[in-house]
Amino acid sequence: MIEVFGVLDSPFGRRVCIVAGLYNIPVNLIKISAYQNVDLLAEINSTLTTPTVRLSDNTILIDSAAIIDYFVEIVGREKCFMPPHGVERRDTLQLIDLINLSCEKIGQLWRELSYRPPERIHPPIVERMKGQVRVAFGLLEQRVSSVHGQFFPTSNHANIFGAIAYRFANDYYPDLVSPQEFRRLSIMSARAEETPAFKAASF
Repeated sequence: MIEVFGVLDSPFGRRVCIVAGLYNIPVNLIKISAYQNVDLLAEINSTLTTPTVRLSDNTILIDSAAIIDYFVEIVGREKCFMPPHGVERRDTLQLIDLINLSCEKIGQLWRELSYRPPERIHPPIVERMKGQVRVAFGLLEQRVSSVHGQFFPTSNHANIFGAIAYRFANDYYPDLVSPQEFRRLSIMSARAEETPAFKAASF
C-alpha cells in the first residue's frame, strides 16, 4: 500500500489524501510533522518536507503535485478531474496556481510569526504576505460561480484544492479571509467538508 507521511492540517498533505480517496486509491497515512518529528522524517525524506509518499517499491515522491500526477497514472487521465486541453484546462491551471500561492504564503506567514524571535520580525514583510493572501483569495472569490457555487460545475482539481485552501486559511487566519468577505469561497468549502472524501480526511 502507498504510504503518505504528513499531517492533515497541511493543505498539501490533505489534498493528497482527499484526491487519493476520490480516486479510490488506498493509502496509509502516517502522521508526521516536519517540525515535530524531524528525526523520523529524515529517515524517509532527507529534505524534511511533507507530504512525502513511499510507494510499494520504496520510491519516494516529495511534492504534492508530483504525487497527484502519479495517482493520475494509476486511474487514467479520463478520470483525473483535470480538463485535457483548451480554455477549461488553462483556467484550471490558473486557479490551481492562485490556490497554491495562497497556501504557500499562509505557510510562510505562520513560520514567520511562530518561529522568528519577535524582535527580528520585519512588519513590512508580514504585511506584504498578508496582502498577497488577501489578493489571491479575492481573485478566487471572483471566480466562484453564483450559479453552481464552485469554480466549475463538475469535479475539478481547482474545486477540490480551493475548498481545502479556504478551510486552511480560515483555520489559521480568519481575520484575513472572513466568511462575510469571502462568502462564496466559505460556502464552497463548507459544502465540500460535508462530502465523504473530505470527512475521511478530517482533522
